[in-house]
Amino acid sequence: MRERAGRWLRVLLVATASMIALSCDDGAVVGPRTASRFRMGYAETDITPPVGTILGAYGVPGEGRVTTGTHDPLMGQAALFVNDLGDAFLIVSVDLAGYMWDFGDWGPGIKVLRESIVAALAPTVALLPEHIVIASSHSHASTDLMGFSQEIGEGPNKDLLAAHIQKLTAVAVAAAANLDDTRLFFGSTDLVGLSARDKDCSPVLDNSVAILQARDAKGKVVVTIANYAKHPTIAGEANRLASADYIWGYRQEMKAATGAPAMFLQGFEAAVHGKYSYEDGDDMWDRVYEIGHDLAHAVIDVQGSLAPATEFDIQHRATTYSCPGVDSFMVDAFTLLDMPKRYVTLTDDGGMVVNEIEISWHKLGPAEFVAFPGEPSPEYSVMSKQKMVSPWKFALALANDETGYMVEPQSLANDTTGQLAGYELKMGLGTPAGPKAWEALSSLGWFDGGWKAK
Repeated sequence: MRERAGRWLRVLLVATASMIALSCDDGAVVGPRTASRFRMGYAETDITPPVGTILGAYGVPGEGRVTTGTHDPLMGQAALFVNDLGDAFLIVSVDLAGYMWDFGDWGPGIKVLRESIVAALAPTVALLPEHIVIASSHSHASTDLMGFSQEIGEGPNKDLLAAHIQKLTAVAVAAAANLDDTRLFFGSTDLVGLSARDKDCSPVLDNSVAILQARDAKGKVVVTIANYAKHPTIAGEANRLASADYIWGYRQEMKAATGAPAMFLQGFEAAVHGKYSYEDGDDMWDRVYEIGHDLAHAVIDVQGSLAPATEFDIQHRATTYSCPGVDSFMVDAFTLLDMPKRYVTLTDDGGMVVNEIEISWHKLGPAEFVAFPGEPSPEYSVMSKQKMVSPWKFALALANDETGYMVEPQSLANDTTGQLAGYELKMGLGTPAGPKAWEALSSLGWFDGGWKAK
């Protein structure tokens, strides 16, 4: 208890230190300041698991889809933003099929990870857990840290859970050590034709690529972040090599063009894959790279027109909510198979309620971010961005949790193909998942510029 109190005291002291500048040299108080610059730090780490690790996002429990080697390294990447008032925002991107908020008594999840990061950064950066987004890329050629593909009744590898806490805490600390004066540039473009809704179940598709690029005082690129909605499933279910899938090609092309690393943030990709097929003789990895190449060059093509940030405030709003599970595979997995491992409340009628799910909104200068704790349908991306008044808009899926698909009710009602009801609705918490998330998001009071009344 004493250690925890000391940790939060350090956070408070760092935050208070930023207020010293509110006084003149003679001690006269001059009133609240407006942030005028950013510092940013970036770091990365290899989180590729050992050969024989269970891969996620395909198959059924106990199927034994395990790695036989590595095609390209799985990455954990951290970008830490701090303004001159001491406000901070940390984004951590991880090449995982998904990463849960908690794993019950089985082991530590994102909730513990964020607390670990806060404690580690407390001496230098005023950060609360709600100021951190841990976002999975959702590559289907990456580690199963959700626990759906294990043997029945088992959870994910406990050593891997512990290793991710250690490695991702360390990469956040490294990002903080790299903090330096940075200019942020924002932009967006459309990438049409690379993705499509499965069975054309809905005409709604978010083809936008939201872009954030950090450059140092000399104009050199530090990191480029792209937010785009498309399943990383190009390598296919037969693949057994660990890979970030098309995100690998994106990173390679961005590094070649900018000389700097690139991060990827998954968008709202429920029933979003793509129209493509392999011909006899095609190299699967060539196709994987091609998709990443196309995403990278969509970013590179508009790099020269990115707009510099002219405002520097950082804001956060977050809440947790409860959601019942209804008529879905996830409910059956919890109630009948005792997997994945998570804290839930079982109901008398054989159902369940997940009691602690976080959803959040963040502002970084002229950009707004929403972070959904699962895989929402693109309709929610469009709806969220319509509520943003800032010029640059980011919609992050699989952020701080993986509760499965979140289907917007009207899209479900309009779907005559049966795709959404037959698959997406079954691979989540069912019909309540989308409405409950949207209700919680709307309760944060940021819609239509409501955040201005800070």
